[in-house]
Amino acid sequence: MRRGFRRVRMEEIVDQLPAAEAVMAASLPAVDLFICALGFEERTPAGIRELLASNISVKNAIVAVYGGDLLENERMRPQLDGALRSVGQVEWVPFEQDRYSIHLRSKVSRLSVERPHVVVDISSMSGSLMLATLRTVLAVDARLTVLYTEAEAYGPRSQDFENARLLLQEGSTAVDAGVSSIRYSIDFQGVHSPGSSDLVLLVPGFGRDRARAAISYCNPAYLLAPDGHVKWILGVPPRQEHAWRADALAELHSIQQSDIACRVLDSDYKETLSCIDHIFCHDQSGANVTVVPLGTKAQTLGVFLACVARPGIRVLIAEAEVYQAHLYSRGVREARVFTFGETRALGRLLQSVDSLSVVSND
Repeated sequence: MRRGFRRVRMEEIVDQLPAAEAVMAASLPAVDLFICALGFEERTPAGIRELLASNISVKNAIVAVYGGDLLENERMRPQLDGALRSVGQVEWVPFEQDRYSIHLRSKVSRLSVERPHVVVDISSMSGSLMLATLRTVLAVDARLTVLYTEAEAYGPRSQDFENARLLLQEGSTAVDAGVSSIRYSIDFQGVHSPGSSDLVLLVPGFGRDRARAAISYCNPAYLLAPDGHVKWILGVPPRQEHAWRADALAELHSIQQSDIACRVLDSDYKETLSCIDHIFCHDQSGANVTVVPLGTKAQTLGVFLACVARPGIRVLIAEAEVYQAHLYSRGVREARVFTFGETRALGRLLQSVDSLSVVSND
């Protein structure tokens, strides 16, 4: 028997990552720690309600609370608090990047079980909170499940976008506007070489101000002359009645066809992961790669996994100044879970990309 070597491809890794399942069908074990955010959307308490309705025990919970005077978020507190009443211990923790991550890691390490089952409900999490939470959980010895509840409908509505030119003049889609902060992620700082060119990968949402600010933050010249330094990963909704949103995104951000790196299902994290990985490996020509996650929660999950697999990728976070809560989303659809399993095994799997694997040649 002869033996040889081959490189592990990202396609093989993606095939081993979990698909979405209904909570009831997933047969989840008891939850040692449930993590969610106090958001303003109707779906904020839906995840914990679904778990408890499926007779899944939840022993502890951490609710991340965004900073600032967020009245719309506080209006959801009684509903979320009520949904959490049967949970053993609940902590409401301010989301301050360093302190939050330290507190979360300490909490997981103090749980009185080996390899605790941690469920992260990303439904009401911002991009920065998602990245910080998932990065922290991945760094401890745990079992990870990601829960996501889709909204019934998302803003802007198609009739709202009939006024797209007016909205563009105002620099707002009426869903979010302005930029309250912009910074490189402390969780994913990347490896950037002085003197190398830049490639900015934007995963856009309906926030034109944030996208423009992100491009300018990387290099103001790219706003007027991107010259291949700015590429877009355009999300396409899975439901036909929402198909118009992909074209609306392209119009809102004035995206040229040649600047679209790929179109991905905005509900499938695997497609975003695969797209980023392909660009990083084949299309960036040695450039410093920065990803700006402004799209859906599933797309941000894909960004997270891509950055774990490729530590050279840097993430730029842009937070909106104003979120129009009454226009953002409405209604609640089914909660689904992605059962990633043991965090250490997940980390090894992602970081095995491009490693050499022994194969037998009979």
